[in-house]
Parts: sequence; structure tokens; C-alpha cells
Amino acid sequence: MSQKKPIWATTEAHARLKEYCNVTGKTQLEVVSDLILKYLDPSNPDKEGGGGKRKGGKDRQLGGVWVV
Repeated sequence: MSQKKPIWATTEAHARLKEYCNVTGKTQLEVVSDLILKYLDPSNPDKEGGGGKRKGGKDRQLGGVWVV
């Protein structure tokens, strides 16, 4: 198994992740890993979910938590 790596998430995103995991019985690691592998394609960053600038093009400081 691959080594776990922590990621930073907004508190709102983390709350939703925790709720989803409670409902589905999946771990946060499983859900976050699946989302990354399914939606983030470095060869096509402009497709849906591909990232880029935040909505409105503004980069702002967000509060958050570590997801491990």
C-alpha cells in the first residue's frame, strides 16, 4: 500500500467529506484518493474538475484543516 500523505482542505470541504464518509462507510483516504484519480488529469487541466484559478480568478486565504 502507498504511504499516506496529508492534504489541506477548507473546513467546509472537510465537514462535507466527513459527512459523506459517515454515510457511505468509506474512509477519507479512499474518498479523497478516488476523487483525485478520477477528476484531476494533468494532461488536460482545463477539463471539468481540472483546477486552475478559483471561481472569479481571485486567490484568497482560506481557513482549513489537514486531512490525513
